[in-house]
Amino acid sequence: MAMCVNGRRCAVLLATLGSLALGTMTAPADDWPKTPSQALAFERADRMPPTSFYGTPTPLPPGEPGELIRSQVVTGYALPKGVRAVRILYHSQSATGEDVPASGVVLLPAGAAPPGRWPVIAWGHGTSGVARICGPSEMKDVYYGAELFPFLRAGFALVAADYAGLGTEVAHAFSSLNAEANDIINAVRAAHAAVGELSPRWVVDGHSQGGGAAWLVAQREARIRDFAGGADDSVPPQSIRSVIERACRGGYALEFRVFPRLDHSAAMRETISYQLHWIRARFDNRPAPDNCAQWARH
Repeated sequence: MAMCVNGRRCAVLLATLGSLALGTMTAPADDWPKTPSQALAFERADRMPPTSFYGTPTPLPPGEPGELIRSQVVTGYALPKGVRAVRILYHSQSATGEDVPASGVVLLPAGAAPPGRWPVIAWGHGTSGVARICGPSEMKDVYYGAELFPFLRAGFALVAADYAGLGTEVAHAFSSLNAEANDIINAVRAAHAAVGELSPRWVVDGHSQGGGAAWLVAQREARIRDFAGGADDSVPPQSIRSVIERACRGGYALEFRVFPRLDHSAAMRETISYQLHWIRARFDNRPAPDNCAQWARH
């Protein structure tokens, strides 16, 4: 994990890595859809009303990465009382550097911003699909639902990128970490243009597909923290450890923790208190922990 101050680009990783997760829902596991028809009914009920907000002209007018195309205050999300939502449409970059439109949503905690404005968590979501209608900002629960609420209640604004092609009229570059990292970084830039209540200080947090993207964002700042579920069948900790070892040998400041008995979704859901503890410590300018000595193999 890494965090910067004084308005420089900031990055943090608290994530399980991987791209094959099915994501999470706000309901208990017993209430999850068990048939395709139930899943379709759930998705229909969760969908926000259709809007022209995501439409972009062809060809896309030129713009710098992170330049805001438009923003819109939106109601209708299933959020805690007083939380405000602002959709953003912005310029991002593909993995090959092409200008692409991307979308997302900024979630602001209830109440007035503190002195210095709201500290920011850039959120990288897990796999929600590959079609245009799969953008979390088009879902009432923003895909992760109540799992995001503790961050808002703790006084952090969330900048939640959809990733280009999930919401916008381009092909989604599934599992292209460079493209998705660009989308996250550029969403933060666009969010600051759209919302004047955001602090220049920010961290990045991601799960599953978004964990991989957050890892790349954090690598650019050279401090990383990673959580893994010891019972994760989608992305087993053993598959991450070689990446951890290489990063440690490469000189990154890194903390890696394994939580036994947690599967892929629970590795996100059940570690929120740990995530918040780490994030608060970085905003308080406390030194980031580093357990690379435990993982680096020479």
